[in-house]
Amino acid sequence: MLHQTEGVVLRVRSYGESHKILTVITAGGKLSLVARGARKPKSRLAGVAQPLVQGLFVYVHNGQPGSMGTLRHAEVIHHFYRAMETNLHLQAIAMYFLEMVDKLADSESPSAGLYAFLLQALKQLEAGTDPQVLKIMVELKVLAAAGYRPVWERCVFCRRTEGPFLASVRHGGLLCLDCRGRDEQALALSPSAVKLLRLFQDVPLHRLGQVRVREETKELLARLTRLFVDEYLDLPLKSAEFLDQIGQWEGV
Repeated sequence: MLHQTEGVVLRVRSYGESHKILTVITAGGKLSLVARGARKPKSRLAGVAQPLVQGLFVYVHNGQPGSMGTLRHAEVIHHFYRAMETNLHLQAIAMYFLEMVDKLADSESPSAGLYAFLLQALKQLEAGTDPQVLKIMVELKVLAAAGYRPVWERCVFCRRTEGPFLASVRHGGLLCLDCRGRDEQALALSPSAVKLLRLFQDVPLHRLGQVRVREETKELLARLTRLFVDEYLDLPLKSAEFLDQIGQWEGV
């Protein structure tokens, strides 16, 4: 049966001597599509058979769960890579977003929200939003989508709403000074850092605007959200290791 859908290419792998297999996130779920001949330079499918391409895909699928479709025709809607092709750090962050969505998406379940979320994250990255702030927001929202929304409104134990606070990865949110002994590894947070965590958790990506955050605060929040991702999400991400290396090279 012939199908048509809009989607973003998450990853590509070679198949045989001249073909590629595309993993595509769509509003209806995640697809695996064979793009026959896409490895050939003159292939009409070569332009869309790349990560970070948003495209319109026409394909044949037999309807069996877990089976691959065959790509018949595709048109590029937008190529996010072009805006960041000279910036290795932005590329690494974009691939990190793709891999997170790839790990979370299910081929058997609709994923309209996840697809829209990825598009907005890539658009914000392309538009020049602070990449480190955007990464923090994406990680917080991915945690929430996976059912691990940290508690930033109050102490997780005594429910106190007035700070100062520390952030406990082990206990999933804030600790007040009276409860700080429950986690010796909790990280101290300034009042502004707590406000930013609440903002980044709740504000949609498209409403962020150009928020300004001190470098030391960004570094602390980036470290914190990464610890939460590593602790609560069973997502071994190769792109995260590469992103760490890029940060070390560039001093990010």
